[in-house]
Amino acid sequence: FGDLMFFRPLPNDFRLAIYVKATPRPEASKEKGLGSVYTQEFAYTAIVLDADNTRVRLYDLEAFFPGILEMNNVATDGNVLYFDVNYNGYAEIAKKKTGYLVAMDVIKGTVLWSTPALTSSYAGFVVVGDHIVAGYGFTDEPDYLYVVNRHTGAIEQKQKLKTAHEMLFVKGNRLYSRTYNMDYVFE
Repeated sequence: FGDLMFFRPLPNDFRLAIYVKATPRPEASKEKGLGSVYTQEFAYTAIVLDADNTRVRLYDLEAFFPGILEMNNVATDGNVLYFDVNYNGYAEIAKKKTGYLVAMDVIKGTVLWSTPALTSSYAGFVVVGDHIVAGYGFTDEPDYLYVVNRHTGAIEQKQKLKTAHEMLFVKGNRLYSRTYNMDYVFE
């Protein structure tokens, strides 16, 4: 789509595709610490198509991703797009404005809610019924799983982990969380 690179399709009752554009960050060479490894910044565009592949809506999501923040995980439910905004590194480098979930109605073009920062990391989240389970943590930072109300964005529960999750998935009535050095199973 123009000069945007295809990011991810999301099949649903409507068609939604997300595109990304990466641009160089010249200031990265002057930064100290882990921030210097991020030599690009990202801009995302969501495009909603109808059954005939006609563009119904186009949303510039750039405002959600200033500087080094990026989108790694997405999910849909009906007209709602859930996505994360994060930086794969120490929260200090992103001025602790990282690791949050956003819910957006892609037909109306409205943001329904967003969680507080440090709720969802690059390692993913899962939608489970009326909830989203996400985790946040990093080296020398507290590690938790959060149960977020899918309709309001309110954090309803949090569970301390020994180390940050690397993977989440649901099988049957159990949630599995793989961390750096152990597995957790929740009913």
